[in-house]
Amino acid sequence: MNELGGPIVDPVGRLRYPDGWSGTPRVYSPRTRMLAGALLMAFLGVVVVTTGVSLGGYCLTSHGGDYRALSGWLADTSERAATTKVRP
Repeated sequence: MNELGGPIVDPVGRLRYPDGWSGTPRVYSPRTRMLAGALLMAFLGVVVVTTGVSLGGYCLTSHGGDYRALSGWLADTSERAATTKVRP
């Protein structure tokens, strides 16, 4: 079908295999691949959660800084929020 002897895609979009061609079998069983995927997802989940907790803890405990010098809506909204009365 082609010079390399592998599968090609015809003009209609279907995958065509040459006669006598066979794919390489998978090295690991589906169970092993599922376990590896689950471990990878668990690792990525722990990374995301610990990063969020660490960054959240840092942001909540560090000095926020003085934002009164900022012009625009940030200073206006914070002043309005400080003077707004909340109904019980």
